[in-house]
Amino acid sequence: MESERDRAKESIQERRTAEPELQEAISKGQELRDQLRLELDREQHRHTERMRATELGWFGRFVGGEHSASLTIAAMVVFVGILAAGGCYMWAAHVPSDKEFWEKIAERWIAVGMGALAYIFGRGPTSR
Repeated sequence: MESERDRAKESIQERRTAEPELQEAISKGQELRDQLRLELDREQHRHTERMRATELGWFGRFVGGEHSASLTIAAMVVFVGILAAGGCYMWAAHVPSDKEFWEKIAERWIAVGMGALAYIFGRGPTSR
């Protein structure tokens, strides 16, 4: 003798196999839910990007955020210091009468660049 519970279980199992329209509707609903969730995630990402761009401003887009801006600026100072020192040494070679002056200026530019380089390497990974 079959209990009411067993008949209910059988009817649930039979419904899944006997009603392909229901299974198709369920699978379409799940696909639609997944697509909507994906679109929601994309929109959330776009919103986060817009907020980040607004927070950074035009200068922040160039040098980076709060964690990387100082390193970016220090790297630019190193680069400018080396270029300026090279320019001073070239100018000293072309104008021998001012050679001593331009060599002192070049040494100062090297000191600025090396100070920025020391900042980059002395900062370390724990300074974030």
